[in-house]
Amino acid sequence: DHLRRTLPAYMVPQQLVVLDALPLTPNGKIDRAALPTPDHVHSAPDDHVPPTTPTERALAAFWCEALGVPEVSTLDNFFDLGGHSLLAMNVIGRAAKELGHRFTLLDFARQTLGQLAAERDRAANETGLTVGDTLLRRAVRALKSSVLRE
Repeated sequence: DHLRRTLPAYMVPQQLVVLDALPLTPNGKIDRAALPTPDHVHSAPDDHVPPTTPTERALAAFWCEALGVPEVSTLDNFFDLGGHSLLAMNVIGRAAKELGHRFTLLDFARQTLGQLAAERDRAANETGLTVGDTLLRRAVRALKSSVLRE
């Protein structure tokens, strides 16, 4: 809490690992390769809410693949799980391609998986498109482009 009150959000570490001593190289510098990898952290088990809607499940699959984690909760934030901007851009591109919705990096920084899914579903309701419709349109476009090439 102290760090969150005193530092800008981008400077607050997502995870802290307590060590008895820092590993050093023979030159006395920190041996970064010998530092332990932080464990996967997500919302507390009591707070785990599995994805239920098609959009939540699709985004969860994108997140799990990008972050290399087995599962995520709809209450999780991408960056709190160890994501970074390059991974987020990959997920954003995949969501645009497969879900037909363009998220921004700021959306990922400020929202949970459930909030992002709800935002996409609200936008889809305004246009009348579902996740299935978006995937079907993508398949039709791919088929048309392959026919045109022949």
